[in-house]
Amino acid sequence: MYLNLRITLKNENTRDVKAEWPDFIAFEDEFDAPITVVFDSKKVRLKHTTWLCWHNEFRNKITTKDFKEWSEEIAYCGFIPDSEVEDINPLESKARTGA
Repeated sequence: MYLNLRITLKNENTRDVKAEWPDFIAFEDEFDAPITVVFDSKKVRLKHTTWLCWHNEFRNKITTKDFKEWSEEIAYCGFIPDSEVEDINPLESKARTGA
């Protein structure tokens, strides 16, 4: 299981992350709440999706900044559908289209 998230920086650059199992476990430890709260419009907070984005980048060593410092660069963090994900694996070969 994973969640596709898009980070939009204040300079309008964007990048996509996939929050994964380690991020979900860390989320539950951090907020003492089940990960399912991010799907509940009455319980979810901006901090929840922003924290998932930060944690994924921190865990993958894309940033070394703490959450507060990192979040000061952010304009938006939110869910995106699979069809909009911009993370093509450079090791994948292209489909063959002819002889």
